[in-house]
Amino acid sequence: MSWVFGVISASVTHDAVLRCRSIHPHPLGSYWQEGKYFLAAGGLSQTCLLSDSCANENEISFEITLGCAFRSTDSDFRQLSRKDWSDTGRNNGMSDTIEGHWVRLTYSENKFTIRNDRLGLRSLYWLTTPSAIIISSRLDWISKYACGLKIDFPNLGSRWLLFNQLTYDCPIEGVKRLGPGGKLEIANGVTRYSDSPFLPTPGRKYEPEKIVERLRRYATPAMGENLCASLGLSGGLDSRVLLSLLLTSNTQKFTTHTFGNNADPDVSIPQRISRELRIPHVVYDAQIPSVSEVIALFRDYIAQTNLVEPISTVLRLRHYHGLDQNSQFLIDGGFGEVARRQYLNRLMLNGAKAIENRSIAVIRNSLRAHRGGIFNDDVNQVMLAGADREIMQMLESMPPLSSMNIEDYLDLWAVRTRIPNFSSDEQARMDSTIVNYMPFAQPGFIDDVFTMPLRYRRNGAFLRSLIGSLCAPLKRYPLVKNNTTYPFILPTYGAWIWSKAKARFGHQYRDESTHVFLHSIQEYVMDVLHSQDTKQYAPYDYPIIQKNVTEYYRGNRSLSNQVNWWLSFDLWRRNFT
Repeated sequence: MSWVFGVISASVTHDAVLRCRSIHPHPLGSYWQEGKYFLAAGGLSQTCLLSDSCANENEISFEITLGCAFRSTDSDFRQLSRKDWSDTGRNNGMSDTIEGHWVRLTYSENKFTIRNDRLGLRSLYWLTTPSAIIISSRLDWISKYACGLKIDFPNLGSRWLLFNQLTYDCPIEGVKRLGPGGKLEIANGVTRYSDSPFLPTPGRKYEPEKIVERLRRYATPAMGENLCASLGLSGGLDSRVLLSLLLTSNTQKFTTHTFGNNADPDVSIPQRISRELRIPHVVYDAQIPSVSEVIALFRDYIAQTNLVEPISTVLRLRHYHGLDQNSQFLIDGGFGEVARRQYLNRLMLNGAKAIENRSIAVIRNSLRAHRGGIFNDDVNQVMLAGADREIMQMLESMPPLSSMNIEDYLDLWAVRTRIPNFSSDEQARMDSTIVNYMPFAQPGFIDDVFTMPLRYRRNGAFLRSLIGSLCAPLKRYPLVKNNTTYPFILPTYGAWIWSKAKARFGHQYRDESTHVFLHSIQEYVMDVLHSQDTKQYAPYDYPIIQKNVTEYYRGNRSLSNQVNWWLSFDLWRRNFT
């Protein structure tokens, strides 16, 4: 990741600096004033922008910016440079026109000010102790410095039991996290914090031509180092929209890439498109590394991403290292779902009634995800209560349902919870690999989405029409859902029926990668299972874990999810015990 780590304290000594340096990797730069602070930052130079430390009338100032930020000008959509950020600071502070994902720390007049992007795609953690304030872009580094931190199971509840966490609380006791549009001020050992979750601009009109133009600019940004775009092309609708914009651009040179097995339709359909339309395309599908390499990979992955995905996910994400960070930047179609009413449709079934009546159990059941029953009854009850508390907090923080229709309400709920809670840690990790960003996950476009009449958002009507008007040949190729293909013309429900029917008759790609992965590390898994540390970990329901793992390796493949998630949690919790 592009990262920052350090300590703010009246007792920052040489020993404290050495302790920090034993935790973080080699930095791009650091700032140290004895008896005040030590901060280091690093990662890719394109996603970690550091100013020089300036002294003016005995006062020191500096700036650290992580991520990839953009601003629209009269002529383009441009990545901000270090100088651009400095100019922004001199001209009326931070501006809501800055897009992209970023977190920015400034120090001036003996005060630290930390802000992040409006959607919370980049974040930061901090811990206040009696003697210091520790700040870090990585949660596990705070634990290594402070020692003795414990998992906050009520705050872990929604992260484990639901699709994703709902609030911006941290799953480690005492640690705080910067929420969307957040602002943290630190001066004289005192912190002041506020955040500002996304809210659509009221009174805007639906202007489809301007939305298309905005998306075109987002898909073809002016990058600071003349990098070439590489589009992550899948079989889905969102990346195809971006492809249509790139194909009709006169300014952006680009290639495409896909990760995975050639038998996967999410790989074969992009291959067919790129071959027939003569688009440069690369498929990355390296063999699973050795056991020792795999273990190192998933330990690092789970420490950085904090249980948003199971450890097997790293098998796909490791391919990003195959892209050339010195000549390419990655464009990804993530969160295009918000423009086609794909979020929280299970909650739509009970919708307004459940929300108006504050029916917490109904809402919770509509948001449930199944990551495996690995905890004892007492811990399960604590986590369930924590998830219910977060649901109520969300209901209280949202605008009243009477001010918007139920579908707008659910989309806003998704923007406020899914983007910052599912993506911020992974975004930080990605920023250490390659310059990257998601055109759909930008405040400007999401603001546009809420101006669209619902008939254009349902079934992806707007995005489908955009493909048809920009590059009609792309409509010839089927789309991919649930590991199988369906005709481009089918709406959401029709695609679901089509996919279910194909799966029933065996016409569906079966992804074996999780099974291959778990069997490749079977000896390691069994060692962890039989260790005293696992057996004696009080929150566990050890008999059920032992039963699931044993039966899986005896051939019950239906238990792969439980084994995958248990191992993920077990590796993660060892960073905090």
